[in-house]
Amino acid sequence: MDAPGRGSPSAALGGSPILSPGGEARPSSGARARHIPSWVAEVRFLTRGRARSWLFALLATALVHGIMYTLVVPPWQHPDEPSHFEHVRYIAEMGRLPAPDAVDLPLRREIATSMRRYDYWPHGPPSLDDASLATPYVSAIGLSTFVQPRLYYIAAGIWLKPWLGASIEAQVTIVRLMSVLLNLMLITSGFLTVRTLLPENLNLAAAAGAFLVFLPGLCDIMAAVNNDVLINALAAVLFLVLAQLFRRGPTFASVSLAGGLVVSAILTKSTGAILIGLLPLVILAHNPRSQRRWVKPAVLVLLLLAGIAAVGAWALRSHPSLQVELEASINRYFRADLWLTLQNATDPDRVKIYWTTTKVVFRSFWAAFGWRDVMLASRVYLVPLAVSGLGMLGLLIASFRIGRRPRTKTRWWRPSYLVFSGAAVSLAWLVAVIRSQAYQGMPLYLSHGRYAYIAVVPFALLLVLGLEAWVPARWRPRAVWVFLAMMVAFDAVAFWGYLVPFYHSL
Repeated sequence: MDAPGRGSPSAALGGSPILSPGGEARPSSGARARHIPSWVAEVRFLTRGRARSWLFALLATALVHGIMYTLVVPPWQHPDEPSHFEHVRYIAEMGRLPAPDAVDLPLRREIATSMRRYDYWPHGPPSLDDASLATPYVSAIGLSTFVQPRLYYIAAGIWLKPWLGASIEAQVTIVRLMSVLLNLMLITSGFLTVRTLLPENLNLAAAAGAFLVFLPGLCDIMAAVNNDVLINALAAVLFLVLAQLFRRGPTFASVSLAGGLVVSAILTKSTGAILIGLLPLVILAHNPRSQRRWVKPAVLVLLLLAGIAAVGAWALRSHPSLQVELEASINRYFRADLWLTLQNATDPDRVKIYWTTTKVVFRSFWAAFGWRDVMLASRVYLVPLAVSGLGMLGLLIASFRIGRRPRTKTRWWRPSYLVFSGAAVSLAWLVAVIRSQAYQGMPLYLSHGRYAYIAVVPFALLLVLGLEAWVPARWRPRAVWVFLAMMVAFDAVAFWGYLVPFYHSL
């Protein structure tokens, strides 16, 4: 454990240490103002001493680990990777955004040729003269991503541009390496989020970081050409910003940054809309004593939304064709038939779909590769099931302990942020599960656990906090090493026992 105040940056800055509301020594505001920006001092404080060593070790491991996943999985084997790469390469090569119905036939043939070399199609590859290669939206290389939000593809296109002279397989690897770097941002944000919440408990931050580094399903998707990687990183930074917001109260800078991250996520992937739903949860979970700060902004936002809704309702009633097009556009954006989803959820016969999907989402959240072509044996998933169950029960134990503490010893922002985290995780998992009826026209589409990675940082926080509740205080420094060993073993089984043999017969 860290000793509160030890290694505080205030000594280096020439200021005297002061105690924050969290009870730890912090650099004085005068020292921060004279020397470095407050957020730099905050990061230095949260990564002082052993915390810096832990974070460096986690990031170095994650970098090597991500490169291993990048090189072991052959090109095109991640979900929609051919069409994601098509979008990236189009922007890098053409220097402009593609129209939704655009077709670059030479590019598609180049991708299809490479896919043939890696036996992408289990029932035999299509001809390079296949008519679908010249068809917008859906082709032999998959469902086009030209209709999806563009931010990831723009960033990846800029990243790829200097490498256009390399082979197409090398270009895929280059874009995957960008994903690995974004994963480092996710891990850093997760580590600092736990440090912000519990700066006196380095063991929890180390355990949460280990979970993020060695979660096989997350490692796989964060080494892919896929827009999931950017939205996961943006969401991780958002949860860090919100942790600071809960701790210090809303400021113009924190609210603006949080809003910018939400907008960026929406411009990255349709699941970014989940983050909009988090904003009311922030207000509800925030300290009642400081909620008055939110009243005026909340009223203004509600009035604005009410005005937009009124104008929209009038426009839809006046133009029925606009209503049909709007519904189709919304369904395309979310890649789900929302009305059919509501019908399924209220139909006793169809609601069973969601129980089946829940099992698929849970397993693929922990460890599944490709299009769930590589799954672990059913008995192996009993381990994460037991760990998740212990974590949930441990959270109940921890909540009872917090409830029995005197109010003077309970810092309101900690339980408030934990309640918010639980709501965020629940919302992310709910959305991942109910997306079991896709808009693509399939009779049944079972969702992926990767959709829940948008809330993987609060999931890691709650899991390690719940597991810690079972461990006596004197054993906790050793328990973090046990948890680390367990995550390393689980990842090793998934990687060496299933992933490597599947793609490289040994």
